[in-house]
Amino acid sequence: MAVISVEGIELDFSRIQKGSYTLPDRVSNHLKNQLLPEEHIELTLRGGWGTESRGGRSGEKISGGLFETKGKMWGHSWFILTNKRIILTTMGVVTTDTRDFSYANISSVNYESGFLTERLTIHAMSSVEDILFYKDVVKISRKLPSIIRSRIEMHHKENKVNSSVEDPLHILKIRLAKGEISKEEYEQIKKDLGK
Repeated sequence: MAVISVEGIELDFSRIQKGSYTLPDRVSNHLKNQLLPEEHIELTLRGGWGTESRGGRSGEKISGGLFETKGKMWGHSWFILTNKRIILTTMGVVTTDTRDFSYANISSVNYESGFLTERLTIHAMSSVEDILFYKDVVKISRKLPSIIRSRIEMHHKENKVNSSVEDPLHILKIRLAKGEISKEEYEQIKKDLGK
């Protein structure tokens, strides 16, 4: 892999070790049964040591081997971007923990640069998820917030268009507001629609 483009953003993998962006067999096998119909993986990036969940899921005990605490999973973490969602996977000593976030449920993403590591924070529903990046993957990880924000925006636009297309009453209200139809025509069409 050299250079790929996601959401019009070029990502150069030519100077990154293959093990930093190629999923291990254990994670690949784990994800095979979890991918949705018509879902495909577009980008994978190895994170630092573990992930942390705060908020809604932080009180859950996370299993994963020798080192487990509430909300934290210690092991080799992976950031996985698909065409439908973000998946964070951590390989513990015994198990593999997976958390996923559809673009519809992500409210915001933050990125924090530190001295040794950089942190991507995903805010979704009532939870907050952190994944650390370090070494050679940092240049790629810095571009993740832009890619995720673009996906969120695209999802919201698609939903807005779909809801307008699917709801004839909504279209009717817009036509009335624009003055394309009279109040009487609006009432008659609404009656014809059975609304």
